[in-house]
Amino acid sequence: MKGYTQEKLAKELGISVSILGEIERGNRMPSDTLVGQIAERLNVSVEELAPPKFESNR
Repeated sequence: MKGYTQEKLAKELGISVSILGEIERGNRMPSDTLVGQIAERLNVSVEELAPPKFESNR
């Protein structure tokens, strides 16, 4: 995580380490706002963190 520990990142985001772990494992869906905050702190794009949402063409 680019020099971050889960503890440090969770504290900066104002969430618990357990919630951050659930997000990392795919057990919890973060809000778009939270994804943006994580991307900003890790200096990566939102697209690098999260695949595009599934859109059906049917």
